[in-house]
Amino acid sequence: MPSLLEASPQLSVRLYKTISRKTVDGKSAVSARYEGAEEFIDLTPYLSTGSAVRTSKSVREPSGAFSITFADKPKDSATGAFLSGAASAMESVYGLVEPMDMVEIRMWGGVGSKPAELPIKMRGFVTEVQRAQTMGQDGRPQRQVVITGHDYGKIWQMYQVVYLAAYTDGKPLLTNFAMQELFGIKAVNTLPAGEFVRTMVEKVINPFIAGFMPENTSMPTAILTGDSVSVAHGVVNNSYQNQQGSIYDILKFHGDVGLWNELYVEDRADGVHCVYRAVPALKIAQEKEDPKDRKIQEDAPDPVVVSVPASRIKSISSARTDATVFNFFWTRNARYDLIDDQQRQLATIPAGDSRVYLKDYPNADPKYYGTRPLYNETQQGDDGISNMTSGLARTEQDQRAKLMEAWIDKRRRQAMEMNQDNVVLERGSAVVKGGPMRDDGECMKAGDYARFQIGSLEHLAYVTQIDDEFLPFQSYTTTLVFERGEGFVTRARMEGGASSPWLAEQTAGGIL
Repeated sequence: MPSLLEASPQLSVRLYKTISRKTVDGKSAVSARYEGAEEFIDLTPYLSTGSAVRTSKSVREPSGAFSITFADKPKDSATGAFLSGAASAMESVYGLVEPMDMVEIRMWGGVGSKPAELPIKMRGFVTEVQRAQTMGQDGRPQRQVVITGHDYGKIWQMYQVVYLAAYTDGKPLLTNFAMQELFGIKAVNTLPAGEFVRTMVEKVINPFIAGFMPENTSMPTAILTGDSVSVAHGVVNNSYQNQQGSIYDILKFHGDVGLWNELYVEDRADGVHCVYRAVPALKIAQEKEDPKDRKIQEDAPDPVVVSVPASRIKSISSARTDATVFNFFWTRNARYDLIDDQQRQLATIPAGDSRVYLKDYPNADPKYYGTRPLYNETQQGDDGISNMTSGLARTEQDQRAKLMEAWIDKRRRQAMEMNQDNVVLERGSAVVKGGPMRDDGECMKAGDYARFQIGSLEHLAYVTQIDDEFLPFQSYTTTLVFERGEGFVTRARMEGGASSPWLAEQTAGGIL
C-alpha cells in the first residue's frame, strides 16, 4: 500500500430547534428551556473519543441519512460552561433534542488550504433520538446518545397525498383535477417533465416546509429548483392528479425515475437543491475522448469528475458479472395503450430487429449469454404531445401516434445503449481518505464520476453513493460506491510486456 496523505480533518455539527414546545399534551406547561430560545446548539464540543458522525447519500434513494453518536452530558458542560445560566436548567442534550429538529453537518478532509467555512455535507431533520445507559466496569454509569435522521428528502417521503371519502351535497369533495385544485397547480392536459417536478416541489413541498420552520432561521426554508432540474425532454399527462401516496413516489413514477432519470435532493453551499436529471451514463470511451462527449442521453448534465489518487485510497474492490447482461429490449407506455393501439403497432417490429435484439453484439451476444430481456415502461410522451385524451380527430390522433412511437423508440434505444456493455463495466467500492473535493470547493457528491489513479492506470467510475464516517480524534474515511467502472476496459486496451496493466498499476506508488 502506498503511504496515505497526511491530513487534519475537521467537523462541525449543529442542532437547530424546530420544535418550540409550550406544553407536553396541549395542557401541561413545560420548562422554558424547550421553547427554543437559542437558534442552535453546537454539538461539536460533545464529540470526543468514542463519538461518531456518519452520513450516507445515494442518487438511488429518496433521502440521505445521518447518525451522530456521543456521550450524553449536561448542556453547556462540554464547552466549559458547566451548567452556567438558567438556559442550561440542569438538563442533558438528550432531553433537548426532538424529532423534526434540524441538523447541519459540515466536514473537511484536512488536505490543502483550510476553507473559510467548512464544506456542507448534509442538512436534515431528526428522525429518532436514542439514549442508552449502561454500568461501566468502574461502577459508574455511562450514557450515550444517538441522533439519527434524514436530509430534506425526508419531507417528500413523509408528505402523503390522500383523498378522503368526503362529500358535499352528494358530490365528491374534489374533482378529477384534485391535486390541481388542492395546491393551485396549473390545469393542463400535459406538462413538461421538468416543469412537473418544479411545480410539485414549489406548490406542494415548499409551502409545507415554510409552514413549520422557525422565523428567522438560518437553515434553508425551501428546496431550490433552479438549474438542478435539468430534464429537457418528455411530457407528463394529468393522470397524476388523482394519484395518492408520498410526493416522492408520485414524482418517481411519472418522472421516469430509475432507468432514464434520477431524482434526489443535494446539499450545496447555497442551499438544498432538487436534482432531477437524465442519468449521466457514458458510452465506452474512445481513445482520450472527453467524458462530456460520451453522454448517452443528450440532456444529461456534463459529468463532474473528481480525481482520486492512490495516496487517498485505503482499499478498492471491483467486480464484473453477467447477471446484468441484457440483449432484448422492449419499452411500452401502458397508459397510452388505453387511448391508442400503439402496442399493436409496436408488436409488428420483428423479434430479430437490431433495434430491439442485440444478436450480434459481442458484449451481449445470445451465443454466450442466452436471451436476456429487459422490459420497461415509460410514463411520459414526446415533447410535441399536448393532449393525452381520447376522441381526437383522425389527423391529430395519427400525428400523436407517430410522436409517441418515436418517443418509445428513443427510450428503448437509450435503455439499450446504457445496458449493452454491462458485462465489461465494473461495480464496486473504494474506501478513501475522507473528504474528496471538487474543483469548485464543494464536497464530492453522489452522482459525480471518480477518476481512480492507481499507479499509472487511470479509469472513470460513476459514484452512486457516498458514505462518510468521522471518528473524532481517530479517522475520517469516505466510502465511494460505484458502477460503470472502466477499469477492465482500460486494461484490455493495454499491450503486454513493459506496458502491461500489471506493471502499470504498481508504478508511482500504486496499490501493491
